[in-house]
Amino acid sequence: MPANPGMDVLRPYPARARSAGELIGARPTLNLPAGLRHSTGTGWLASGILPSPVRHPEAPTARPRPGPAQTSPYRAREPAPPTLRYLLQNSVELPMLLLFQTLSILDRLSAVILRGYQPRDTVPSTADGIIGIGIGLRADGGPSPMSAAVAEKCVALYNAGIADRIVFTGGYQRNGTTEAEAMASVARRLGVPESALIIENKSRRTHLNAFLTKPIVAALGWRSLILVAQNVHARRALAIFRRIYGPEYTFYFAAAKSKYELLPQRRLSSEPRFLLTWELPSFLLAKIRGWA
Repeated sequence: MPANPGMDVLRPYPARARSAGELIGARPTLNLPAGLRHSTGTGWLASGILPSPVRHPEAPTARPRPGPAQTSPYRAREPAPPTLRYLLQNSVELPMLLLFQTLSILDRLSAVILRGYQPRDTVPSTADGIIGIGIGLRADGGPSPMSAAVAEKCVALYNAGIADRIVFTGGYQRNGTTEAEAMASVARRLGVPESALIIENKSRRTHLNAFLTKPIVAALGWRSLILVAQNVHARRALAIFRRIYGPEYTFYFAAAKSKYELLPQRRLSSEPRFLLTWELPSFLLAKIRGWA
C-alpha cells in the first residue's frame, strides 16, 4: 500500500498521455487499495480514505440562473370563496352575525312601533287619586325595574301635590311578595306615609287590575284618576281601564320608563320581546274580548 493512499486513490487519467486523442478517450480509473477494491459503493467513503460530501450548513443554496421573462396568456386562478354550506358547518361566525343582525332589526322595529303606540302623558294639576300598575318581580321578590319605575313615578306625582293617595295593584307573586307590596315598599322607602298607600294584591292580569280596583275607587268617591303604567304596557292598560270603568270616570296618564333585565317573567327581559311577542298580541286579544 502506498504511504499516502488518499492521494493515489483517484487517478483520472494515465500518468503519461502521448497524444490529445489518447487524453480525451481515456477514462478515469480508481486506484484503490487491495482491501477496498471489492467494497460496496459507500464503503470507501465510510472508511475515511475519501472525505464525505457533506454540505456545510451555512453554505448558500444554489439559485437557478435568471432566464428571460416568461409571459403566459393565462392568469393564476384565485381560490374560490367558501360556500354557504361550509360556513354553516365549520364556522360559528355566520350564525352569530345573523343573530346580532336580527336583534338589531327587532330593536329598531320596536322603537318605531313604540313611538306611535305609546300614549302621551296627560297629567292634570290635581286629581282624586293615583293608580300604579305592577309589572313583574325579581326572583327574590323585589320589584322589577319596571315595577320600581312605576312606583317612583307615583311617588313623584304624590310629592308634587297632584293627589294625596296611591293605589298599587298587582298580584303576581315571587318569594311571598306580590307586585303591589313590592311597589308599596319602594314608596315607603321614598318617604310616603302608610296612610297614603292602598294595596290591591289579587289581580294577575291587566283587565283584573281594572276590575278589582274599581270597587276601591268607587268606595273612596274618586272620579278623576291618574293611571301610571310602564311605557310599553301603557296603551293597553289605559284602554282597558277606560273601558271597564266607564265614562263616569276621567283617566289621565303618566308613563314610567325603565331599563330591562333578565326576569322570571321572560317576556319582560327586553323591550322588543315584550312589545312584539306579548303586548301587541295581548292588546288584540283585549279588543276581541271587549276589555279595551
